[in-house]
Amino acid sequence: MANITDNDRTEVILYERCPDTNTAPPTHESAQSDATKDKAISDVLRELINRPLFINLGYSSFGYNPTTRLLTDIADDCEVEVVGSSKDGLKTARIYDVGDVDMLVYAKVTFDATDEALFEYRPDNPLFFHIPLSDKFSHLPRVENKYLNASAVRGFDKILFGNKKREYSPSTFLFLPTNVVRSDFKCATTGILSYADPVQTSEHEAEENAIDNRHLFAWETEHVLFAYVLLHSNLDKLAFVRELIYGDKSDMETAGKVSETLKERFALIKQDFQRTNFNISDLLYFSSDQFQSVLDKAFDDDVSRTGDSLLASTVKPHGEYSADIVPAIRCRCWPRRAESFKYRIRIWPSTQVIDEIIEEGFRVVPKTSILDPIALKDFILSFSHADVKLVRLLPEEARIAYRLFKMCYKSAHDCLEGHNLLRTYHLKQALLWVAEQRQPESWIESGPLCGMRWIIEFLIICLRKMFFPSFYVEQSNHICHFSKADADAHITLFTKISSNPANFVKIVIDQEWEYMKATVPEDSYKKIRDPSYFAQFTWLELIRFYSYAHASLDGYSIDDMGQNMSKLKSEELYEKYLHDPFNTTPPNNIPFTSPFIDIQLEHVEIFLQTVTQMEIELFNVLDYPIDDEIIRHSNEWISKEKLVLYPQFNKEAGDQYGEYILNATRLRLKYYGNIYHILCNKLKAACFESSLSYKNQDAVYIIRFLKDLVMRRHLTGENIDDLLHYLFYFCHFTRIRHHKLVIGDQILRSIREFLHDARQLMTVYFNPRVVYPVPVDIGDKAKTCLGECFSRQQPVENQCGIQ
Repeated sequence: MANITDNDRTEVILYERCPDTNTAPPTHESAQSDATKDKAISDVLRELINRPLFINLGYSSFGYNPTTRLLTDIADDCEVEVVGSSKDGLKTARIYDVGDVDMLVYAKVTFDATDEALFEYRPDNPLFFHIPLSDKFSHLPRVENKYLNASAVRGFDKILFGNKKREYSPSTFLFLPTNVVRSDFKCATTGILSYADPVQTSEHEAEENAIDNRHLFAWETEHVLFAYVLLHSNLDKLAFVRELIYGDKSDMETAGKVSETLKERFALIKQDFQRTNFNISDLLYFSSDQFQSVLDKAFDDDVSRTGDSLLASTVKPHGEYSADIVPAIRCRCWPRRAESFKYRIRIWPSTQVIDEIIEEGFRVVPKTSILDPIALKDFILSFSHADVKLVRLLPEEARIAYRLFKMCYKSAHDCLEGHNLLRTYHLKQALLWVAEQRQPESWIESGPLCGMRWIIEFLIICLRKMFFPSFYVEQSNHICHFSKADADAHITLFTKISSNPANFVKIVIDQEWEYMKATVPEDSYKKIRDPSYFAQFTWLELIRFYSYAHASLDGYSIDDMGQNMSKLKSEELYEKYLHDPFNTTPPNNIPFTSPFIDIQLEHVEIFLQTVTQMEIELFNVLDYPIDDEIIRHSNEWISKEKLVLYPQFNKEAGDQYGEYILNATRLRLKYYGNIYHILCNKLKAACFESSLSYKNQDAVYIIRFLKDLVMRRHLTGENIDDLLHYLFYFCHFTRIRHHKLVIGDQILRSIREFLHDARQLMTVYFNPRVVYPVPVDIGDKAKTCLGECFSRQQPVENQCGIQ
């Protein structure tokens, strides 16, 4: 690392007052030429901004990606704060790149000024430090018998964060094939769910364990609805059983959160539907003669002719949903190494805001230093909560300038492969440095092109000086690990972006078309490319196509059902979708090898007793009335002024979209329920037959289990019928795990999983207050609590039937 002088720091921090001396002033002729080119570039950016899909595709209004619920395992009593671009509105995710979610999980201990006074800041980078523990923290995990153990914090040590699951522990059952990434050299535990869109080309095939993105979207909608009706139709009963299992009383407030979640999810569904259609409208517009004439005036044609690697960036139609869960400790003071932040000369924000940030203090996060990392002792000063506060105070024009720059950078940073990369966090730090030295009005007056160049200018000066100061701790260098080659590669890319961002706009548009071409059949792709074809459909017709797409995932026909209304309640209509399930050979067809032990049978019987005697309605709840407020709930993400750009959009049809998607969702659930009912009847009949010569080993396992329940636990045919139908909610919960199987095999695999470990998996059934519950090991509670509370009784007459 090059030696950094105080003068270098001053020049970087106050870069406007110390312009780069290597830049010659422009001549009159070049200034005129630049002004003409900049006018053309500004026209392109203005058109891009008017099409808001390309500026911000994140769910920032809600502060999380809905799929985060599937990736996080956080204690009920832990305080969690969403930070980063998911919260501050700077997310620029695209359809094929949804980005991640950053969450701080707070420890139950806090530090104060007395504790901070003991921190030993690293001289090579004062953002990092070690924490000697005073006597009042003698109970905390230590290293070298003196310092707080950073690895224990990363591992969410129970002393710091409490018993994560109170009296019960997480199950080994994996709801989805997620990857969990932990490392002594990163502060976050990252949950990763690989997803894939359908593709038409072999080179874009996703990993085998990737979840189909369409199925995940449809399933999420269904299951939130299912959880809602199960909860609200059995509220008092489920609360009692949950108290028995989990040992804590549940209040009505938690039930309300499910309703709010459903409202939010339906609002997001509307947005997802709009995004799909607006995306096509936008791409058609960008292919139009009107926009191409604007782009041609700004685009550097010689870039494409020379085969510039910047324009060779590709896109894969699958990726990851990820959530970074970061353990953090609050410190109720301001760090000594950040004293200059209090007093330095600035134009923005106000003194009052600075005082509020300082009053809030900082966070301690177990992240290792890049240079000479010490995994057991290193911590970093975190100001992510302050970042959110400051970014939200910026004018929208500043955020647009940043998002445009970030979009350009992400679209082409493949060319930086082999180099250390600046992260989006660094780009955000540059935004704050630039904003501090400018009046907020200047962003509005100067426009997005100028705003982008202010940020780029600051970064280039930092890279040339090989010093990029932390916004809060000026002595700390964000690029202390960069080589000269790393810096030069970034300078080259940033210079190209600054010179002509219109080139990168073209990259973004080309990537969107490439994604669509890879995920749409060739004939459909050709039709979409024709503006007159897409424009012929009304908004209501597009909604109808959306419902057809949902139905196609399960292979049934909406038209088939619509034309056979009189047969909707007959098995004949659904039998054709269930192709001899017992004699198929599904993937991972694990044979039944060993007899069942008594405890397995006992837990299943206890589950049956509980549900039967509590009279918990499950199979017939699909007709439960849904609150109209949920259907109509909306969260507009495009202003009414910009909606006029999309002539197909119909406000009245859009307002009713909640009802359309609700009906489509109920149709899918009813279809699944009727297939499920037919299969249950086949299983019940088979358990009273002698033959077990079936190819599907899941069916063999289930039938043998049911036979044992009849022979050893004396269950009746009605008991078996009820048991199978009671598992409907659980099987739908696990349906997404097995969506690559045909529907009959999905159901059989899920029933087998439940019977194999009912002690843990019944907790999913009794915990619908959590939309995506995690199965837990409840030890002997199923036997001692539920088994004693509900003595053996004959069940009431079976009410489960075709829906």
